[in-house]
Amino acid sequence: MVSIHPGPTALRFIAVDTIIDLAIIVASTYVILIVTKTALSRLQKKEIVSSTAVEQVYKLFSLIMYTIMIVAILYSLTSAHEVFYVLIVLLISILLSNWRIIANVTAYYIILITRQPYKSAPLIELPSLNLKGKIMEISPLYTKIKTTDGKLIYIPNTYLLSTTIIQPTSIKSTLSITIEIDVPEGEQGKSVEKAEKMLRTILEKFHITPQPRDLVLKITALRNNRVRIRAEIPIAGVEPRPGVANLLLSYLYNELAGLKPTISIEE
Repeated sequence: MVSIHPGPTALRFIAVDTIIDLAIIVASTYVILIVTKTALSRLQKKEIVSSTAVEQVYKLFSLIMYTIMIVAILYSLTSAHEVFYVLIVLLISILLSNWRIIANVTAYYIILITRQPYKSAPLIELPSLNLKGKIMEISPLYTKIKTTDGKLIYIPNTYLLSTTIIQPTSIKSTLSITIEIDVPEGEQGKSVEKAEKMLRTILEKFHITPQPRDLVLKITALRNNRVRIRAEIPIAGVEPRPGVANLLLSYLYNELAGLKPTISIEE
């Protein structure tokens, strides 16, 4: 009987095949991570996802991909099917150690489907936190709420999904204020229009008026490079009124600081 043993050439071919397999595994992992990072960066630039969410999601995804890559390399070198059981155990461990991220991302999509009406509400209440405010942003990890006293609160999506949310019944009223500011530089007629447009933009950014088009501004006086504007601001669902008025005054004084504002509220 003649026995045939693989020569150096056969061994070399086997080694080359293994190296090619390893190169493909590493390259595929690298490409997938680059594509994922690029996609997340685009979502961040469009302000769909916050930078914090991008960082945490990418770290989790990278950890999963590197784990799969290592197990694939081990299988290419050993051809042992047991490595797949190792992969399953590692993936379960990773998911359990990052369950908060996964839970918040899952809750994000549920909130978008089931609680979308609250996003446009002028005011919501969270009794469990004794908190009143408006939802400013819903991201994959948290929801940003601006309270009636101007604070920004970041609440995990899982908590927002499991807690009670109250939307007060519509309470409509009108807040009348008189604002006197310096006329911006430029031709007087255009400067007055510029001042009115600027003030409208500032008030719309305050997120109290449910319908910005219902905001009424009227120029009542113009003298000595000072313009007086009366603003009728419709308010819906915002309580209490004194707290809203004080918050609005503080906001306007801050936004108009360079124009020496004088502001009064009419009862």
